[in-house]
Order: sequence, then C-alpha cells, then structure tokens
Amino acid sequence: MAILHNDSVLDATESKSSLLESLGRLLVLQDRERIDLSRMLHSEIAGGLVACTSISEMIRHELGGAEREGGALRLHADLDSALRTVLGVVREMTESLFPPVLKVFGLHTALEQLTRTHAVNFPGSLILHIKGDEPRLDLARRLNLFRVLEGLLEHCSSGQEISWIEVTCETAADQIQIAIDHDGGPALWACLETDPDMIEVRARCCMIGTDLEIKSAGPSGNARINFVMPLQRKVSHTDDSFT
Repeated sequence: MAILHNDSVLDATESKSSLLESLGRLLVLQDRERIDLSRMLHSEIAGGLVACTSISEMIRHELGGAEREGGALRLHADLDSALRTVLGVVREMTESLFPPVLKVFGLHTALEQLTRTHAVNFPGSLILHIKGDEPRLDLARRLNLFRVLEGLLEHCSSGQEISWIEVTCETAADQIQIAIDHDGGPALWACLETDPDMIEVRARCCMIGTDLEIKSAGPSGNARINFVMPLQRKVSHTDDSFT
C-alpha cells in the first residue's frame, strides 16, 4: 500500500508540473502577442497620432492671426485635445502590454521603476538591491522574468502584516538570483498552489527553468522567497520558447 501511495503522490506531482509547463507555454505565446501588439501600437498608431498632432500644431499657427476664424480656432483646440488624449491612451496600452523601459534600458532599470511604483502605495520600507551586470536576455525572456517579479512584489506588498520588503537581484555569468525578504513570515506564501496569480507566477518560473523557494529567516518572523534563473541551459525539444 505504501508503494501505491508513493506512486500516487509522484503522479500528482508530475501532473502539477505538466500543467504548470502547459500554462507557462500559453503565457509565453501571450507575451509574444503582446510584444508584437505593443510594437504595432507604438510604430503605427502612436506614430500616426504624433504626426497628426504635428499637423494640428501647424494649422494652429496658420489660424492664429485671423480673428474671424475664432470658431475654427475653438474647433481646432478641441481636435488637438482629443488627439493628445487618444495618444496618451495608446501609450498607456503600450506600456501595459510591454513596458518600454524593458526594451530601451533593460531589466535593471525596469525593476527600479517597478519598485518605485509599488513604494508609492506601500506604507512601509521597500528597497531594491541590484548586483552584477545587466543580464543579456531576449525580449520574451526579459518580459517573462519581469512579470514574475511583478507578481511576487504585488503579492508581497499587499500583505497587511508586512512593514518592510527588500528585493535583491544578483546577476552572475551563468544565472540570475532573485530574493525577496520581508517581515510577514512564510505563511504569506501558503497560497502558492491555490492563488491564480501565484499559479501564473509559478508557470512563468517553469518556463525559465526554475521554481520558487520559501525560507524562514530566524525567530523574528522574517521570511525569504527566492529563485535562481539559469542564463545558459540546454533547451529540450518541448521547450523552444526562448530560442
């Protein structure tokens, strides 16, 4: 009976791993679609709107000296305002799909921006430590890793018992190690297998060849969640997502 029980546990573990990998692959495809859509929004739509606002500005100068065109000037001002509003919406959509800072400045700067954003609404202390050089990652891997950190930080900063958070990103030649220390205790991460957002985070981890590890940090109730992402690894025939 013990052997059967062990086999059933093993089957359940393999099933969970398979489900996480399947979900991870879907998320990677979704990320690629978002990257393509953000490129189109930026180059085609936002670019066209910028051109329209430039033409609008030239029209304003042409109309500026004619008092009899007061009505036209008001209509032009309404048009110009509408163009700039739509341009702002497009830029917000582009950033939500793929933060431009990830492409232009890289992961480290994106993490700095992410922590600053969370620090605005977090009542405690939120600190980011970056060690090592900027990792060389393609856009898909960069976005996937960013979403992992975003999900972990959102969950951690929402904990009511947490008064401080320290995020450490350390890059070596062959790996990136991410650690989040906080004073909320390991119970904060008891939902890793039940919370939809945390399941998504674990699926994303699966696609970069890692998983989350939770540790207690002494008797004071502190805890750490961390993972190590290999920068060079052999890609199997079932994992061509980042080649």
